[in-house]
Amino acid sequence: MHTLTIPVVLFAAGLVLLGGGAEIFLKGAIDAARRWNISPLVIGLTVVAFGTSAPEFAVSLTAAFQGNADITMGNIVGSNIANIGLIMGVGALMTPLRLRRRMIAADMPMLLVVGLFVWAAGAWRAEAARGTGLILIAFYASYICFLRYWAGRAGEKIPGIPDADTGSEKPVPGIARSILFVIGGGIGLVAGSKLLVNGAVEIANYFSVSQLIIGLTLTALGTSLPELATTIAAARKNHGDIVIGNVVGSNLANLCLVLGPTALITPVHMNSELINRDMGIMTLMTLLMLFCAWTGCKVSRIEGLFMLAAYGAYLWFIQA
Repeated sequence: MHTLTIPVVLFAAGLVLLGGGAEIFLKGAIDAARRWNISPLVIGLTVVAFGTSAPEFAVSLTAAFQGNADITMGNIVGSNIANIGLIMGVGALMTPLRLRRRMIAADMPMLLVVGLFVWAAGAWRAEAARGTGLILIAFYASYICFLRYWAGRAGEKIPGIPDADTGSEKPVPGIARSILFVIGGGIGLVAGSKLLVNGAVEIANYFSVSQLIIGLTLTALGTSLPELATTIAAARKNHGDIVIGNVVGSNLANLCLVLGPTALITPVHMNSELINRDMGIMTLMTLLMLFCAWTGCKVSRIEGLFMLAAYGAYLWFIQA
């Protein structure tokens, strides 16, 4: 039993450091952006988007550099499946999730297209190459330009973006403190990702299961905990659009801002099991979300229960 204790402690410590590091990093980055008079819209679409995906990025990049590509891809694909099946399912059970028109018309189809592109790239070359990473980053840049255009035309406030009015009333911290937060948060992310990946590898070895399964389950669920906390808080206040925006935005960021830069730095191998099984399931879960959105412009409690059941069936299937 002692041989399992150390990996579990490493994994848990990694999660704590990742969560705390991401929070500190994000606060420092937002404060620095406000100090330099960067607009709230740009802060939300860049700093906030990357900051909330920082745990996944740190874990994925660390795993890729250590030669644990299965954890890299398992973390990304598993997180996307968990975000729809578990997180959106929990949110819909708490309160029916109503959607904005833009979500159905643009955001969800964009997520489906990006997911299909990654799946096709994996089926073609069995890896996310540097060219794939560059295209994913370009996808996200185009998406940001579209969001800016839509928000300006419709006068819509995008969830997750600091409020321009209230933001100016708060005192802006000194730049030295902001830089210290960014550095301290970055150190927490790096240290936490290394502990989590090392713990995950040891747990996989102990139970004689593949690193892909650990990446799809333990690591994916661990790095999705911030999204789950946000979902529960938003659902309690009946902010269904924030729940759905959180899930769709997180899934897009996982593919474009996590896999994209990681593949650009070092190509990431995809094994046949991931391509033939898990990426197909990720696509099916995205289609399920789209179908629920098109039927009444909301995700009902019954649909949320079905999403949870689908996620439970997936976990049972991959470990059977």
